[in-house]
Amino acid sequence: MPPVALPLIQRIITCFYPRFVSGGRILHAEGLRLRAPGHDAELVQRIRSRWLPLMPSAVFLNAENAVLVLCDSAQRRGLIHDARKRELSALFHGASARLVFVSAIESRGELATMLPAWETAVWVADEPDHLIHFSGRRLLGLSAKPTV
Repeated sequence: MPPVALPLIQRIITCFYPRFVSGGRILHAEGLRLRAPGHDAELVQRIRSRWLPLMPSAVFLNAENAVLVLCDSAQRRGLIHDARKRELSALFHGASARLVFVSAIESRGELATMLPAWETAVWVADEPDHLIHFSGRRLLGLSAKPTV
């Protein structure tokens, strides 16, 4: 596994988190000694060391909306793909909050070389105010299952 990409993880904490998880708590941020607003040291201590190799780059909890945001740095693991999504779903099995999967990348150019799994989002650090969501059905508000 490549070394931790600290600059991107720092941008996840300083740019992504305040824009998209405002009012939430930071449960985990890989390789950083957190001093960010919303950091919850007690919850971080509850994360068992056996989970650390599987943990996403950052984990945020927005209790008000019952959402657990799992954010992976594409520099470390690539975009969240189907196998990684299953791995993270198993790791957080039993969580009472809905899981949201976000891949973080430095630029749109990186996205051109990779595709994420459906029902995930991509945050581009160079364009921090926007998320790219990979699911037209959800975007359009369609709830019917596709027919085969």
